[in-house]
Amino acid sequence: FVLFTAGQAAVQYLDFKYLDKYSSKPLLEKIDNSIFQEIIIAGLAGYKAYHMTSFLPVEMYSGPDKVRQRREQVASKYVRETSLSRMFSTKMRLGTERRAVVVSAVVKRISQTINADKQEPELLQDEAYKRSADTGSRRHAKLRRETVEATLQQNCPHLNLEKAWKFLEPSGTTGFLSMQELKEIVFNVFDDRRSVIMSLEDTESITAQIKTWIQVLVNIAVLLIAVLVMGTNGVDVWVGFTSFIIGFSFIFGGAIKTAFDNFIFLYGSHPFEIGDSILVGETRYTVERVLLQTTKLSHFGQIRIMQNSALRLAEPLVNLTSSKEHWLKCDYIVDTSVLTEGFLRSLNGSMEAFFKDQEETYKATFRIDHFEFLPPLKVKLTLLFGLPFSPSQLRRARIAHSQAARHFAETLLYLGVKYTAVVEYSPEGIPVAH
Repeated sequence: FVLFTAGQAAVQYLDFKYLDKYSSKPLLEKIDNSIFQEIIIAGLAGYKAYHMTSFLPVEMYSGPDKVRQRREQVASKYVRETSLSRMFSTKMRLGTERRAVVVSAVVKRISQTINADKQEPELLQDEAYKRSADTGSRRHAKLRRETVEATLQQNCPHLNLEKAWKFLEPSGTTGFLSMQELKEIVFNVFDDRRSVIMSLEDTESITAQIKTWIQVLVNIAVLLIAVLVMGTNGVDVWVGFTSFIIGFSFIFGGAIKTAFDNFIFLYGSHPFEIGDSILVGETRYTVERVLLQTTKLSHFGQIRIMQNSALRLAEPLVNLTSSKEHWLKCDYIVDTSVLTEGFLRSLNGSMEAFFKDQEETYKATFRIDHFEFLPPLKVKLTLLFGLPFSPSQLRRARIAHSQAARHFAETLLYLGVKYTAVVEYSPEGIPVAH
C-alpha cells in the first residue's frame, strides 16, 4: 500500500510539474493574445477589465508590477473555461449565445459606449455617414485612433495602447477603423478563442494518454518491487518480466513507437495549432482538431483526416499563420535584346522607389532575375519581393501581389519593352506565355 501510494504521488507530481505545464506552454503566446484581444473588446464595449490584466505579460500591460506566479497555468485555465459568446451574452443579458447575435450586440454596445463618452463628432468622418446618421445606418462609420485609445484608457488603464491599435489596424497607416472592420475583428476574436479552447482540450487529452502510460510503468515498477520485497527469487522475477516486455513490444512496439514519434512531432516541434492555415505539399488546409494519431483538416469545407505519421513526412509542411513574412514573384518574358545595363538600372530604380513608398506593405529587399533563356531569343524576367506579414492574410497578399505586378508591367511599357506574362507551365516545366 505504501509503495502504491508513493507511485501515485510520483505520477501526480509529474503531471503537475511537467505535463500540465508542457501542454499549455506552446500555446502561451496564443493564450496571451486571446486574453489581450478580449480586454480590448471588453474595454471598447465599456466594461472594466482590471481582473484580466494580471494574466498578461509585461509587454502588454504597463501597470505596476504584480506577482504572477504560475501565470501560464492560471491564464490557460481562464481561457479554457471562458467562452466569449457566453460571457458577453451574460453581460448584455441576451437570450441567446449564438455567435452572430452576440457579435452584433457587442459592436452595437461599442458604438453606444463611444456616443456616451461624447465622442460622436470624432466618430463621424465622412459626409456619407453624416447623411445616413439620421436613419440609424452605421455602415460608413469610422473610429479615430484617438477615440479608440481614449475609450480603452478610460476602461482599462495601463493597457499597452500601441499594441492594442496595432491589433485593430495592423497596417497602422490610416488612423481610422470602420465599424464593419471592427465587426470582422470581433468575429475573429471569437473564432480565435474557440480555437485556443479546442487546442487546450486536445493537448489535455493527449497528455492524459501520456499520463496513463506513465501510470502503467509506475504500477509495473511497484509490482516488481513488491514481489521482491515479499521474498520471491529475483532471477525468476526478472526472467518473467523481460519475457513479458519482449512479447508486449513484439505486438505493440510499432504502435507505441508511432505514438511516441507523433507526440514529439506535435509537442516537440509544435508545427501547428487548431485554427492555423497550413500548406501540405501544394494544398492549403485549415487545422480543425489535433489528436495523437490523426489531425482533422479542412480544405474549403471538405474535411480530411490525415495520419500524423504522414504529416511528419510531408514536404513541404508550411504553417502560413505563424509565418511572419513571405515572398512572392512575377514572371514576364521579354526579348534578349532589351537586357542592357541601362534597362536593368532603370527597372531596378523604379521598383525600388515603388517598394520604398509602400514600406508598410512591402519589404525593402527585392530581386530581379534574368538568367533563364527561352527559345527563340527570349529571356524570363522574374521579380521576387517580400511581404512583411503572414501569408494567411490571403486577401491582403493578393492585392499587394497585383499592385507590384502592375507597376512592374507599367515600368516595362514605359521603358518601351514589349512583354508576355507567364500564366502556366508545360508538363516539362517550361513557362508558356500568353
